[in-house]
Amino acid sequence: MKRALGAMPPRPGARRPATSVVLAAAAIAVAAACGGADDRRPVLDSARAAPDERAPAPAAPGAAPYHAEELRDVTGDGRPERVTIDAAGPRDDSLAVRLTIRSAAGDTLLYADEWRSAEYFKYLGPPASLPADSVSRVVRQRLGALLADSAFGRVPAAGPPKAPGSVTDAVLYDLAAHQVRAARGIAPTAPLPADANDAVERAARVPALGERAATLARELRGRPMFTYHAGGEATHGVAWSATERRVVKVLSCC
Repeated sequence: MKRALGAMPPRPGARRPATSVVLAAAAIAVAAACGGADDRRPVLDSARAAPDERAPAPAAPGAAPYHAEELRDVTGDGRPERVTIDAAGPRDDSLAVRLTIRSAAGDTLLYADEWRSAEYFKYLGPPASLPADSVSRVVRQRLGALLADSAFGRVPAAGPPKAPGSVTDAVLYDLAAHQVRAARGIAPTAPLPADANDAVERAARVPALGERAATLARELRGRPMFTYHAGGEATHGVAWSATERRVVKVLSCC
C-alpha cells in the first residue's frame, strides 16, 4: 500500500454617481451570464496592490519534496514493516535522500541509510550539462523505482567468502561495521564516520568473524530481502536476522 508516500471594496465614504452604479451593475450581470470559472476569480489591481498582496510566485521546478512508503513484511514474521523514502533539497540534483525501515507502528527504527541524488548522475555526466527536465525525470524515476515490487525478493545463496558481490562478503563487512559501531558507541542504524574504514577492514580480516559471517549467510538464504540502488555502483540488499536481532546487509555490490 503506497502513499505517496498549493472587486476590492469601496473606500469608506467614497461616493459614485448614480449612472456609474447602473453601469457597474450591468457589467456584473453580463459577466455572470457568460463568464466561466476563470471569470469568477477576484481581479487584483496590480498598479495599486502592495507587493505582499499579490499571488506568490510558484516554487522553483524540481524543488518539491518527495515521499513514498510501502508496507511489506521485511522481517519475515508475517507482520508488515513500513519502508519509507524521503527526499528534499533545493533542486532535484541536490536532494538528500533518506531510506528508513520501521515497525508498522512506526515506533521502532530497524534500518536507515542516506545518500545524495547527485549520485544518480555518476555515469550520466554533470547535471548542469543536462536539460532541467531531463534531470528531474532521471531523479524522479530513480526515486520511484526504490519501492517497486522488484525491490522485494529473497536472499540468494551465500556464495564464497571475500568474493565481491557475494552474500557472505556483504555479511562479513556488515558484522565488522557493527562491531566497530559497538566499540565506538555508535547506534546500529547510524552511519560510520569515514575514519572508521580502517577499523572495519581490520575487523573483517579476523578469521573468527569470517566463520561467523559464512554461518549467518547460510542461515539467511531464502529470507525476505529488500534491495535498493543509491546511485553509481551502490546497490544494497538488507534482510532481518533472527540471530543478530537486527537488519543485516546481505548485498553490497558494484
